[in-house]
Parts: sequence; C-alpha cells; structure tokens
Amino acid sequence: MKRINQKKKIQLKEKPDSDSLYFKDIEDDLARLFGTRVTIQRKDKKGKLFFEFYNDDDLDRLLGMLKK
Repeated sequence: MKRINQKKKIQLKEKPDSDSLYFKDIEDDLARLFGTRVTIQRKDKKGKLFFEFYNDDDLDRLLGMLKK
C-alpha cells in the first residue's frame, strides 16, 4: 500500500515552470563562476542569494571575488 501512495506522490509533482528553470540556470552559472554552491530563494518579486563556504579561507576567497 505504501508503494502505491509513493508512486502517486511522485506522479503528482508539478513540472517546473519557466521562472524556476531560469533561476536554476542562474544558480548553476554562479556556482561555476564562484566555485561553490549558490542558491536563490524567491518570494514574490523579492529574494535572497546564498553562497556556501566551508572555512574562513573559502569565505575570504568569495569576498575577494565579490569585491572585484
């Protein structure tokens, strides 16, 4: 019974719209540019941009790139 319910949930997932695909592409481009994971969270017309860093040196590297 669980498998049937799980299959239904998988089938009911919405297809990504053009905006979500657009922002996913931006995340991927920024991740390649900065060499770290980047995420964008959107709510209405506003949003937040997150850069992951793993240690102080990584943070300094990112800050240096952003200041250029």
